[in-house]
Amino acid sequence: MGITVLSPYDGSPVKVRDQDAGRAVRDREKRIFYVLEKSDGSGYYGAMTRAGGEKDEQRAAEFEAKLDTLKANRTSSLQPDSTAGDPPEIVTTVHDATGRKRRGRKRKTVVAALLLIILAAAGYYLAQPYLENRHELEPVGEPTPSPNVEPQSPPLPSPPTSPPTSPPDSPPVSPPATPSIPPQPPTGQN
Repeated sequence: MGITVLSPYDGSPVKVRDQDAGRAVRDREKRIFYVLEKSDGSGYYGAMTRAGGEKDEQRAAEFEAKLDTLKANRTSSLQPDSTAGDPPEIVTTVHDATGRKRRGRKRKTVVAALLLIILAAAGYYLAQPYLENRHELEPVGEPTPSPNVEPQSPPLPSPPTSPPTSPPDSPPVSPPATPSIPPQPPTGQN
């Protein structure tokens, strides 16, 4: 349901929502005005200020009277026996200021569901090679040696970095000599 009020600037009709009573709205030329209830409670009028007043209410009544006379003149001038010239131009088409119509959530839900299905299908398609070969993959946590790599000998212990401490009365002790290990020849398995 809507309310039709006249713009306080030029008297052009503007359709607004019921909830817009007391709020600011815009007319066809994007000028802001307020929709206020008449003092006698018989309807609504457009005012330039939020508080309105007797002056704004009189201006709205004058615009309504002018609009009614212009509509009456327009209908009488459209009769074929009239000798009057062109009727005066006035904006009598109602400007719809109720806002744009919003699309329902149903459409957004359908679009979101389709997007989710497309993403799931793409993920499955990209993961397909890995899913087919999962029985050939190595289990996690159990390293297996490759057939072309020779087993390595364990690392040698490193020599101590600080000499052992000796009691103060004993002679100084030299660090033990590290044995040298000759390099091992390759086994020839290639």
